[in-house]
Amino acid sequence: MTINLPSDCLAHIFSYFEFDVKSLHSFLFVSRNWCLNVTPILWKRTFYITFRNSFSSRKRSKLISTYLLCLDWNWYSYQSLDEQRSINFDKKKYSDYDDYDECRKLYLTRELINHFIRRSITIDYLALTANDIEFIIPSGFCCFPLECWHHNNALKYIQTFIFNGNNTFNNKCYELYEALALCCKSIKFLSIQGGIGDNSNDSDVGESLANLIQNQRHLVKFSLWDVQQSNQLSSIIKAITLRKGKLKYLEFRFCNFSNCDLLFENLAKSCSELTTLKLIKCGDIQSNLNPITFSTPIFPDLNCLDLQGTRVPSKSLKTIFKGVNIDLRIVHVEGIEVGLRVIERIADYCPNITHLEAHVRKDKLLQLEILFRSCKNLSSLKFYEYISFGSVWQHLNVIKKYSWKKGLKIKKHYAGNYRELLMRELGHVIVEFE
Repeated sequence: MTINLPSDCLAHIFSYFEFDVKSLHSFLFVSRNWCLNVTPILWKRTFYITFRNSFSSRKRSKLISTYLLCLDWNWYSYQSLDEQRSINFDKKKYSDYDDYDECRKLYLTRELINHFIRRSITIDYLALTANDIEFIIPSGFCCFPLECWHHNNALKYIQTFIFNGNNTFNNKCYELYEALALCCKSIKFLSIQGGIGDNSNDSDVGESLANLIQNQRHLVKFSLWDVQQSNQLSSIIKAITLRKGKLKYLEFRFCNFSNCDLLFENLAKSCSELTTLKLIKCGDIQSNLNPITFSTPIFPDLNCLDLQGTRVPSKSLKTIFKGVNIDLRIVHVEGIEVGLRVIERIADYCPNITHLEAHVRKDKLLQLEILFRSCKNLSSLKFYEYISFGSVWQHLNVIKKYSWKKGLKIKKHYAGNYRELLMRELGHVIVEFE
């Protein structure tokens, strides 16, 4: 009999079980009417119960799915991803279960996002992938309703935005960046891994990302991957320079700077407080290095410089080390031309270095002695090269001698999982000092 009680009566009865989670969960399986009245009560207690470690994430996921499935919807519209046509589905009809199931997943995901946005006071972390852009947001960034852009929008408090995309769905990426630029003003960490486009017709995507960057008042950390078009990269760098903010961390990976003139000069003027600069596998940056720019230290607070896989001529490398902060602590130049005398450059201009990862030449022993003579605070070394087994042990003997003089203990020296066997083949030496 109680199964058929009206909703207002059930809600009054269930309120007495507000703190009895087990009973409330058992009510979910009685009937749809009971489920509709119980889930709002459970939802209000979700985060409290999670904090008390008595409500697993799996159960919470089931609760959320149950809550959304109990919403009063029999008909809804879905834009088919394959045929780009609008289809109406009835929950009672199962003529095409695959389409129905995909439609149901889309609807649940979209409603869940809307539900979180409407109920959340603030959202400080947002991460999206290319699949989210293509499938969850099928048109016009529709998973974020228009009312979300009002003054009480939780998205405006986002401090971290990470987008792991690709260069295929450029129109949707453009809509994404434009939508976030409208309301997000307080992002501190912005990471874009793809999603810019790889042809000259995608300039609007680069401009929309530039607008998003320029609107952030508190941006501290910025990471950008896989931008090959110089016009897009120029727009993004210009947005960074126009901000003149407190940027501390700047990372570029797989970017083409061949036609971006005065890269370091522009960054030096606008990012004077930079502590970490990474240019990883960014091709040849010789045209971006102006010796006049490096006549004085351009990044006085720089602590970490990572140039792995980026082609830097010997003279330019000397110019970089000479122009950066003398207190530079971490240098990663693995992957740079083997013929460069990297170690000598570091020993000459970076005496306070603590962590080093680099290739070394055949006259490596002399380089190590110069390094140890100049750099007194080394705590971590990683060397990569293809050398003979005997030469590896010569390396280790020099390092052990340095450790003994400094009173340091070698924590480990190995090569991969096979230790000495692989060391003989690859000459891969890793040393850490305690």
